[in-house]
Amino acid sequence: MAKLLMQEGRDADALDHINVALKLEPGNQSALNRQFLLLRKLHRNDEAAQVVTHLKAVLNNDLRRDTEAGQMRVKQNLPVNGGPPAGSSLPAPQ
Repeated sequence: MAKLLMQEGRDADALDHINVALKLEPGNQSALNRQFLLLRKLHRNDEAAQVVTHLKAVLNNDLRRDTEAGQMRVKQNLPVNGGPPAGSSLPAPQ
């Protein structure tokens, strides 16, 4: 809905919708990005700066979580006794 309101030039209404969405899902990257853009467009730069700080924290947390999950997957797929990774269809080395 916010995207449609933005396209119609109803930026303040769009921001209201985004604020509601962010109360339900504070880490929604898309909503945070739109909130930032709208605040800048509405010349509410101090609030926009706070949103950028929050968005950076969300992105860093997601990156950290994804990196840790990737490391866990790699550890789970390490070869056992020189064989192929677990779950692999590759034959064991001769």
